[in-house]
Amino acid sequence: AGVVRALLRVYSRAAQTPDDTSKLPIHYSCQASSKPSVVVVEQLLEAYPESINIKNGFGLTPLAEAKAADSSGMEPIVEALESFKRKQQRIQSQDGGEMSAGAEVAALQARIAALEDALRGIGSVAMDLRRDLGKKSGSKKDTTLAPVKRFAERLNTIVLDAVPEEDED
Repeated sequence: AGVVRALLRVYSRAAQTPDDTSKLPIHYSCQASSKPSVVVVEQLLEAYPESINIKNGFGLTPLAEAKAADSSGMEPIVEALESFKRKQQRIQSQDGGEMSAGAEVAALQARIAALEDALRGIGSVAMDLRRDLGKKSGSKKDTTLAPVKRFAERLNTIVLDAVPEEDED
């Protein structure tokens, strides 16, 4: 789960990237042959909520994939998917699947939060890069590393300007 979280922070579109059989990462997380993890499934759904309804090349949604596994180990996954799907359906209004204004705002706020998390992840990478490059200061490679240092500083500035500070509760 930690690896998936880290990957999604660095490359949030990973949850949207299908393979050659049109399977998304969530489809693989819903297979009995994998070690099913509710946490991973929830992380993938948070990163790409629309994936709950996307069919793979075999015509299966993630929920259908989990149910097809017909394994008691998949029950928590099926429950998590069904719960998420119910929440998504509640968000949609009765008139043709259009979202209500409140639901759209909630969906956009969730996207903003996910993007802010991704930017924070990029900022963390930039800070680590700056710190690591700082350790190499004083060597002949300083001039070679100068563009990388400037890049890390620019990344950090972008993140600081774009993402509000997290509230400490």
